[in-house]
Amino acid sequence: MRRSIYAFLLLLVYSYACNSPSNSSSSEQVLKSGVEKEEEPIIEEKIPKKEAIQLDYEQRDGYYVITWEDLSDVTFEEKYNDEYEAMVSYPVFSEGIHALNGKKIQIEGFIIPDTETQGNLHVLSGLPFSSCFFCGGAGPETVMDLNMKKAKKRFKTDSKMSFRGQLRLNDTDLYYLNYILENAEEVK
Repeated sequence: MRRSIYAFLLLLVYSYACNSPSNSSSSEQVLKSGVEKEEEPIIEEKIPKKEAIQLDYEQRDGYYVITWEDLSDVTFEEKYNDEYEAMVSYPVFSEGIHALNGKKIQIEGFIIPDTETQGNLHVLSGLPFSSCFFCGGAGPETVMDLNMKKAKKRFKTDSKMSFRGQLRLNDTDLYYLNYILENAEEVK
């Protein structure tokens, strides 16, 4: 039931965010921070890679350090979804973002804890909670699911934190955000 409500809310917010006059991110201008990146594919990709692109990100301990601005190069395409019997906005990732799929990355953001998943799944936002995708009208490219490697009981909402893990792009499963950080670990 929780997943259905979550998916429905995401569907509504995606539709609202993507029906703005500009189909690109309104939050691109807001997101400017410095974090670095690295590489090492581990996850089997559902989204095929485009042409090989040279990744030009700072690397820290084997991870590419990226920023939310790096993830903002995405547009959205409306398609009919049989399950929801409605038009849904699906992400269309740029070649640069495709090149990060399956790579080990590190990113900084604001934590939005999920109290219903016993510490395994949280959301990282490029913006504080009051301005984030869920409450403040920012685009869906400004949030990322954190699938924690080890369950953590609690994070404080709006704590600015860095995480590392393997980036997985999601352009089909409406139960998850467009960006998922698998095996996520807090960087202290």
